[in-house]
Amino acid sequence: MYFDSHCHLDFEAFDQDRTELLEQCAEQQVTSLFIPTITQANWAKLLGLLRLIPGQNTGVTCVGGLGLHPYFLAQHMEQHLLELDSLLAQQHPGIVAVGEIGLDYMLKELDVDCQVNYFVEQVKLAEKHSLPVVMHARKSFDQLTKILQDHPLTKTGIIHAFAGSSQQAHRLIEMGYKLGFGGAVTFDRATKLRSLVKTLPVESLVLETDAPNMPPAFAPDERNSPLNIPKIASIIADIRGVAIEELAEACAQNSREAFGLL
Repeated sequence: MYFDSHCHLDFEAFDQDRTELLEQCAEQQVTSLFIPTITQANWAKLLGLLRLIPGQNTGVTCVGGLGLHPYFLAQHMEQHLLELDSLLAQQHPGIVAVGEIGLDYMLKELDVDCQVNYFVEQVKLAEKHSLPVVMHARKSFDQLTKILQDHPLTKTGIIHAFAGSSQQAHRLIEMGYKLGFGGAVTFDRATKLRSLVKTLPVESLVLETDAPNMPPAFAPDERNSPLNIPKIASIIADIRGVAIEELAEACAQNSREAFGLL
């Protein structure tokens, strides 16, 4: 019923209870997860998890993405792009996207030109290997959109944790991208975000947690996890004035479409 379109299940925060957590997810009908990576150092662990998890019979299907996140610019090297190209060429069945990639202009210490280079090169790799992208964007929606327009993708993807304007949202939706909403929308003070999630076409929405990051308002001091997806979905359904089942199925279908899992 539920698809968490952005969960960092490969992070150390889940090393002690990952299998038990997946079993709990299945009990709560959170049966599909997308796991992005953020640096080259995460890639081998993700590939190992995608081989291991199916044999654990937890009832949860996990897929993932390989990417270089702009926040960790200091850890990236040009040779990682060559390695990414090689890994994507192997067509691992669980790898369904290039991500997490993007642009972060919030942090002034991150070199803009370097970010753009890594982002553009990964977008090119996504097109080369016929994969969608999963993107991080902060204070960079216009530049990110321009790059996507200049380098159009056959398979588009998802803007995770969307926090742009209505105009920016509609431009991306017109280009075929889905927008991810999670813990941030659960805060009463997030009036602009709530207005956006209320009015956007349901065909453009996907649910996410960004676990273990971005805890929701109803669990601010706990480790965020995919178990929070049903309550996030309930809050968004209430904002939109629809049944939770209707919203959850629509968002899950949107995620499957974005990742080519139909």
